[in-house]
Amino acid sequence: MAFARVKATITEFKTILRLSQRAKKQVTVLTQALEANQADLAELQRSAKRTQYENQVHLDRIKEVQEKMKATQSNDSKL
Repeated sequence: MAFARVKATITEFKTILRLSQRAKKQVTVLTQALEANQADLAELQRSAKRTQYENQVHLDRIKEVQEKMKATQSNDSKL
């Protein structure tokens, strides 16, 4: 009977060890995925800021052209 308990304990220990090793591998994979996702997120944020700046430049240029057109139209109407 004692031998059976020892054998069961060893079997449980092996199962726990196997599950622990599997969990460790999964943590490693998830950690790597998280690091990759964080790098992707940082790149997307930089890209978004760059696009936002470019859009603002275009909007400012459009506003300048509209103001010049208004000035030209008012000068044409004075003639």
